[in-house]
Amino acid sequence: MPNIVALVFDTTSSNSGIKKGAAKILEKKIGSKLLHFACRHHVLKIVVRAVWRLLFGDTQGPNNSLFVDFKLSWNRLNKQLTAVKTQNVQHPWLLQVKDRVLKYLLSLSSDVQFKSICRDDHSKCVENALIILGVTPPNGARFYKPGAIHQARWRASNLYNNTIRCSCSQGKLDTTVLQKPN
Repeated sequence: MPNIVALVFDTTSSNSGIKKGAAKILEKKIGSKLLHFACRHHVLKIVVRAVWRLLFGDTQGPNNSLFVDFKLSWNRLNKQLTAVKTQNVQHPWLLQVKDRVLKYLLSLSSDVQFKSICRDDHSKCVENALIILGVTPPNGARFYKPGAIHQARWRASNLYNNTIRCSCSQGKLDTTVLQKPN
């Protein structure tokens, strides 16, 4: 097994645990250290979770209470684009970044190959980001009814956070959930 130099895996503790993770067990069996490449999607989940905890504190149980409230409020929300809160960018450097991001997002949203290989929630994230930045996606602006609200789905977290942000001016969500606990 001298040709094995690296491992690619998701970041669950069963794979990445420092004592009993599959990567550690494989290293012991092979007798050498291996380069660990955590899946980029799962690495982003860790980043999103860390930002969420910093802003809102830790969640209790598998379901996020803000997403539960959001799902329960869905039928009362105005999902028309005119009722949406968009991001106002004024700083010159941020305007340049916004322009580059918009160009990239618009290219993704019209790329046939991207649409054919990406998951539905990837496309929804692209559409939400365009809406937040004040641009109507090429196929029109729409918001999607929340599905699974489990914390493990980081793209769902991204979608719900962005849709909640766009809808928060409507005052139909319990805003006390948005405050970080002491």
